Amino acid sequence: MALATVWFATVVVWAVRPRTDAVPVGVDYRLSPPRPVSAEVSCSGVFDGRDVRGTLPELPEQPEGAPPLAFQREPCGLVHDHARLVLGIDLVAYVLVMVGGGYALVRAGRAEPDPPVRPFAQTSA
Repeated sequence: MALATVWFATVVVWAVRPRTDAVPVGVDYRLSPPRPVSAEVSCSGVFDGRDVRGTLPELPEQPEGAPPLAFQREPCGLVHDHARLVLGIDLVAYVLVMVGGGYALVRAGRAEPDPPVRPFAQTSA
């Protein structure tokens, strides 16, 4: 049970730490040959009020006639969704381990074993 507590504490510390997200922004036509690019976005921790730390990075201008770069999805959305999912799964697993461990400790701590089961004797009247 101590190992489960250490594991859960490690996951909580991991969840509250800031992280980064590489968000696809489209095809950069300034490169030769043009290729898909992404922008690094600094994200807050899972329990913070905002998803993005600071401001979003500015995207470079594209050559004339090329579509502008734009974020293809919400920055930090997937990062936080996955972190919350991992945290939720670990919380459920931790509760199950603690309940199961507590039950095993209580069950093993009994002073007397259960009496043996004997068949019911029928008497004839």
